[in-house]
Amino acid sequence: MTIPSAVQRGANDAALRRALRWERRVHMAAHPLAYPLALVLRRLGPALRVPGIGHLVNDPAIARAVLLDHDGFTKNGPGSAGELITQVMGDYALLNLEGDSHRELRAMLVAALSASALHDLVDEVWGTRLDEAVAALRVGRRVDLARLAAVLTGRTMRHLLGIGHLGDDDAASLATFDLGEKMVSVVRLRSGPLSPRVVARSRERFRALTDEMAAGMAGAPAGSIIGRLRAAGFSEAQVRGVGAALLLTGTGTVSTALPRMAALISDAGMWGRLGDRSSRLATVDECLRVITPSPVMLRSVRRDTVIENHRFREGRRVAILTYVAVRAFEDGDSLRPGRDVPPSVRGLHFGAGMHHCIGYALARAELDLSMERLSAAGPLRVSRRAVARHVLIPRYRVLEVERVT
Repeated sequence: MTIPSAVQRGANDAALRRALRWERRVHMAAHPLAYPLALVLRRLGPALRVPGIGHLVNDPAIARAVLLDHDGFTKNGPGSAGELITQVMGDYALLNLEGDSHRELRAMLVAALSASALHDLVDEVWGTRLDEAVAALRVGRRVDLARLAAVLTGRTMRHLLGIGHLGDDDAASLATFDLGEKMVSVVRLRSGPLSPRVVARSRERFRALTDEMAAGMAGAPAGSIIGRLRAAGFSEAQVRGVGAALLLTGTGTVSTALPRMAALISDAGMWGRLGDRSSRLATVDECLRVITPSPVMLRSVRRDTVIENHRFREGRRVAILTYVAVRAFEDGDSLRPGRDVPPSVRGLHFGAGMHHCIGYALARAELDLSMERLSAAGPLRVSRRAVARHVLIPRYRVLEVERVT
């Protein structure tokens, strides 16, 4: 019996709505006040000034213009995340650098993340564990993708930094992942500088969290990030700052995106799209847009600047609502792999300009391999899930999947 196409479309649309409802629950659990506020503010225009927040940007073209204008806007001014990072992690922590120092450090990190190095790293670190997960799924066992992603991102960062080995056990990898989580809690997004008392407490915690990096400076392999920093004459304080910034960003994106992506694909019934690499990458990219790993990006206005009739005042904070901006086109709230996304939206969830996410290629390669291996187990469904509450980056705390039989 052939199911009428209208009925099939209705079933597909219902599955898609269910998938997107769960995504909204993930966001609501993480930010029960800020998330609904963002949905309201998106209706008030492409850019506006909100007391207590600063300039708010909802439009992708304006957002991209802000990110590309390095003379008019900075990551290290009043109200920016870089200001807070400097208070806690010191003057040299990647996320708070501008100009020549940023370009030099970025070039060093790009060399450590070359295409050949990434291929070998992803294959070695991720391939074996993903194959084990697939084997477990095929015999009817459940796999917690939230835990698996935490283990693999922790292990990846240990290897990249040069403080671990490919044979590290799960406990060491999870400990490193937990460090990344704690880095986020040390420097939360606030509207102003930290008080001296909070700075002192946060600095003490920051040093304790980065002791392993400092201890590993002498023995880090030459090709690792810490090894390269050592060879370039970086001080212990600078190594701590750069390493902490990389942990803060490097453990968050994929560890949150992998479970959410698998949930989206399972809930929407899209596992059949992942057979060939072109369709799989299109699905990965569209899921990343919907997930929006960095839902907010902060800048500070370096000098008065006008973009599309909106005046940004010097010294004010700019909050780019990335979650809103990447949806600001026709049917942008939906999940449609393979469609043409406006140029202003394309890749915006990873930033733009000189501060475009340095780990973008690594994250995409990890997610591509993950979806390839998991789809080989056959269609999966979510058997148990729990959202994480009051966290900076929305995520699942538990995401167990099993094979559809």
